[in-house]
Amino acid sequence: LDALSFCLDCQTKLFNAPWSDDILALDNARDDRERKMRGLRVRMGVHHGHTASATHEITHRTFFKGEGIDIATALEQGAHGGQILTNVETWKAVSGMGERYLGSPQILDLGKHELGEANKKTQRLLQLVPKQLAFNYCAFRGTRQLSHNERPEGRTFPPPKTYMQLSTGFFDAPY
Repeated sequence: LDALSFCLDCQTKLFNAPWSDDILALDNARDDRERKMRGLRVRMGVHHGHTASATHEITHRTFFKGEGIDIATALEQGAHGGQILTNVETWKAVSGMGERYLGSPQILDLGKHELGEANKKTQRLLQLVPKQLAFNYCAFRGTRQLSHNERPEGRTFPPPKTYMQLSTGFFDAPY
């Protein structure tokens, strides 16, 4: 719950940060109010699972390894800048408290994905977007009439950068 709360809060604070004109002049950091993107875009992946700790032989620092770290890394690598990805198992672990403590984020099912060619881990992915940055899919899909060039404000992303999508998600639903 703390990790997801951090990610949601971080995305909101990055959007509202007082970015310099030099940063906002960059193509991938420009102020795009329609898409609710502004400044540097950080991709985030959250997973909970089994890990093991070890001590590095030279630096004597503790580090973590194992399947939990591998999945979290694959989720982060699959995300686009400004996007938060998690999996269904992680969301189920916090969903009872999530609505109350996370500020009602938008949760979209992205379907089941194969995360890597080498390890063939499959996960059902979810996208979380802070409520104040969310895209209104209902308005976009026709519950109200939009003018010719009008598009509801909010964050949208291309499909996750995974090895392969194995099942349908929210965007595959018929209109």
